[in-house]
Amino acid sequence: MLAFLPGVGEIRETADVLGVVVGVEVLPLHGSLSAAEQDRVLRSGGGRRVVLSTDVAETSVTVEGVGVVVDAGLARRPAYDPASGLTRLRTVVTSRASAQQRAGRAGRTGPGVAYRLWSQAEHAARRAWSDPEITTADLAALALELSVWGVPVGALRWLTRPPPAALATAGQLLEALGAVDGGRPTDLGRRLVELPVHPRLARMLLTAPSSHRRTAGLLAALLSERDILRRGGYEHPTTADVAARLAVIDDDRGDRLRPVDRGAVATVRRRADDLLRRVERAAPTGKNPTPIAQSGPAGVGSDPGPLLVEAYPDRIAQARGGGRYRLRHGGGAVLPAHDPLAAADWLVAAEVEGPAGGTGRADGRIRLAAALDRADVERIGGKSVHTVVRLEWDEQLDDLRAITEKTLDALVLDTVRGRAPAGPDTTAALVAHAVRTGLTILKWTPAVRSLQRRARWARQVLGDDWPDVSDGALADRAEEWLTPRLAGARGRSDLARVDPSAAIRAALGRRRAELDFLVPSALDLPAGRSAPIDYSGDRPRASVRVQHLFGITTQPGVAGGRVPVTLELLSPAGRPIQVTADLPGFWTGSWAQVRREMAGRYPKHPWPNDPTTASPPPSRSTIRRPR
Repeated sequence: MLAFLPGVGEIRETADVLGVVVGVEVLPLHGSLSAAEQDRVLRSGGGRRVVLSTDVAETSVTVEGVGVVVDAGLARRPAYDPASGLTRLRTVVTSRASAQQRAGRAGRTGPGVAYRLWSQAEHAARRAWSDPEITTADLAALALELSVWGVPVGALRWLTRPPPAALATAGQLLEALGAVDGGRPTDLGRRLVELPVHPRLARMLLTAPSSHRRTAGLLAALLSERDILRRGGYEHPTTADVAARLAVIDDDRGDRLRPVDRGAVATVRRRADDLLRRVERAAPTGKNPTPIAQSGPAGVGSDPGPLLVEAYPDRIAQARGGGRYRLRHGGGAVLPAHDPLAAADWLVAAEVEGPAGGTGRADGRIRLAAALDRADVERIGGKSVHTVVRLEWDEQLDDLRAITEKTLDALVLDTVRGRAPAGPDTTAALVAHAVRTGLTILKWTPAVRSLQRRARWARQVLGDDWPDVSDGALADRAEEWLTPRLAGARGRSDLARVDPSAAIRAALGRRRAELDFLVPSALDLPAGRSAPIDYSGDRPRASVRVQHLFGITTQPGVAGGRVPVTLELLSPAGRPIQVTADLPGFWTGSWAQVRREMAGRYPKHPWPNDPTTASPPPSRSTIRRPR
């Protein structure tokens, strides 16, 4: 029986379930098995066998003696994302053509049957053919060959035209590698195309110093062939560190606890030797092209990072904690917590599997990587390393701070926090913060608020032709009036010294004198006294000791006398005794009763029968005696 399953994980799960069946040999079949293990599966046996296979058995190999095919109708396909430069592994439903090919694996030497684990209606709705590989693959090698040929894409007759986005991304990568310049191949590009590996790996081979070229050859072979370390599950977790793989290849040293594919090791060694011979033919002069960062890789030897980063300068990754990393282009990637490589601050990620569809995981999985030093990062970054100063409001300090960052694209190499420097950007940031706080951070004294309330009351009562000086209106015009007052400012203390009354006066303009006349800040009282008027409510209001009103026979008012001022009458102790908007009526009405009550409490103060003819007590300024 041959069963088609989407991936290695499903094969292991199914094998665990079938392992309890007596008298049946359960065999996995997938591309990461060694040649010997695959041969064991492909040889016909005398007993009952269940072969659990990925789609490798669909066209690549033939399993003899299959009488039954069980097809799950699923496959795992790598999909290249031009936006991120990463490959995402997706589980997809197979096409009708694939299902037909799989069914044909049964009954070759005798009667056979195929079971499809989906309905006939679903089968009819499936696509006739699978997507061509050119629509989902990394096209860097293709783009380089076209460039060397000197043939534009549009000049060729394609069975399936390559996607423009993927071609554009490939061109950008080749430019970054120095393989093309303005779309034309460079001398390096013509040499890269001679090597049967991805242009990334070809560049690493040609830029490696002669003393480290063998390490580069082993790295190129490792990344081109199947992994030499098998995935051993929880008991033997496989590290993503390519240095561990180099240790295994180098005289079979390395971690003996991890399961090693010896056949893959031999293949990598042979492939490395072949690549090194080709490099010698591609560089007969013995001279290496200039590395990406002008200065050659340093510290290469047992540490493969400085070499690998020449091939993957766009895959530099910075630790974020907990095995999570940020990639240079801004995406995320993760290492399992058990991986020793997860302790590295910097990595170069040679193989990153993008988040699988439907898993909900936002970060890709790092499959192969090497540790980097900070010096390697800056060397590779070269001119792309920039110093950026940004301003932000520190909520804990409640002040504006300057954040000076040394960045490599989306990566932050250094961060220094300090006082914001004086300048237009700082001024703009302070103005923006003042607006966010509703201008409350400014120097709002009682006198300034009083002026604002008077102007607001004038607009409310006397007409809309009076200017709007509310907090919202002032905030809307903050850039206009606040910016000049913050020249040279650096922080919160400068904001707190800004008096907004100047903006209110500027808005009033020539009407300032009219405001003082129609909406005065205080009532003028006898004996040189005055009482502030509160305009916060619908009607103006003033609190006055009743003795200070002696001799006044008319109701005080504002707006040319049209709007009476509500008076809160106070006792000599400053306690309210009555509120009135009709002072003459109070004198002739309630005063008699108030007089009787207050005279008993405050006998030392005057309580005349007729306050309209009485004189108020002298103010402090009128009782000063001459020397």
